[in-house]
Amino acid sequence: MTISDSTKQIYAPIKLTFEDFRYKLSLHNFLPAFTINSKFLIKYHNPHQKIFQYEIYFLDTFTKKDVTDLKKYLYENFDVQKLEYISKEEAKKEAAESIGTTADELFEGNIFPASLKVELNHKINLKTIERRFKNFIDSSREINSDIGIHIFKIET
Repeated sequence: MTISDSTKQIYAPIKLTFEDFRYKLSLHNFLPAFTINSKFLIKYHNPHQKIFQYEIYFLDTFTKKDVTDLKKYLYENFDVQKLEYISKEEAKKEAAESIGTTADELFEGNIFPASLKVELNHKINLKTIERRFKNFIDSSREINSDIGIHIFKIET
């Protein structure tokens, strides 16, 4: 059988036996009725690969000390895997690239806020962080909490 990950995040198309597939993904109770040239979609959740990503947006009045305080709080209270500061200029450049233009053609001024991207191994309550740092945090969002979920297409 050929297996491909429809999200194309982890697995390139591979050929293997059904038993090998079950073993690699720790699937013990999945027994579809395989026939020649059959196709199946399965959703596989791997909690060991789950990463929670968040982005915290700053008000224009934030200071370098504010960002340092927030980073310190996150490191002291959560199992932070990665923190990445995004400046207003970088945010404008990312926005322009995402819509296929240059930053100069986007807007005259810079309407995009600076932010902090956070990666954790567990969920957090963003509202608690927003309230605690309300003097300089404008808003926040969860980016992608389903990295550990994959949908595979199985062809026999």
